[in-house]
Amino acid sequence: MVDRVTRVEQQGFFSRVINSFVGILIGFLLVPGSILLITWNEYRTIHRTHGLIQAEKVVAEISNAFEMAPEFDNRLVHVSGLATTEEVLNDGDFQVGGKVLRLERQVEMFQWVERKESKSRDKLGGGKETITTYQYDRKWHRDRVDSESFKQPSGHTNPQTRYSSRSLVALANVVPLLGRMVGAATMLIGFILGSTVSLITISVAWIAVRPIFSISLLAIASIGVYFLLRRRKATEPPMAVLVD
Repeated sequence: MVDRVTRVEQQGFFSRVINSFVGILIGFLLVPGSILLITWNEYRTIHRTHGLIQAEKVVAEISNAFEMAPEFDNRLVHVSGLATTEEVLNDGDFQVGGKVLRLERQVEMFQWVERKESKSRDKLGGGKETITTYQYDRKWHRDRVDSESFKQPSGHTNPQTRYSSRSLVALANVVPLLGRMVGAATMLIGFILGSTVSLITISVAWIAVRPIFSISLLAIASIGVYFLLRRRKATEPPMAVLVD
């Protein structure tokens, strides 16, 4: 049986305007932050790529994992074989164990699970109404779901579990329709702008290691720049001409 709890929230026009300005401010802060983060991540990737290229040149292949020749001391080697162990792993709660590399216990409990669904609609005058439905159903779930954090914990309390899973290892809107149109356009422009900045940053970082890959990214980014420039030109008001 599924239980449902519905809540309706109202948000006024001025509250939405304030939230929009806060979102714009956060967006301006995220742009330089994202550029720095992408640059740092690409630097780490390039550094790792250089290391793998150098390792590929000096790595030595060992055919027999049980015979290590002295000439392989202090060298980078690649070896494959059957992994075995003499260590015994035991799960004391269920008295299960053996000479294995990994022993994993997975515990599931039939318990209450919360599912949240929200639907929003714009109201004439700039307001916004959000209808949130919380559904509660019993399902098998790994480990205990924190029922204290439910929106409606009463009647949906999950008991504490005696056992837990573990592993052992050996080693802006005034008219609703117009608001949705403006919101969709803003989201599209933001996506294109963010993708263009990311592609330019990544291409600059990789130009010394993968020039063809870098040039391809720059070509894709140029399409985004062209689209943004065309849209800006299309939205400019026409010039007024006075004729005597």
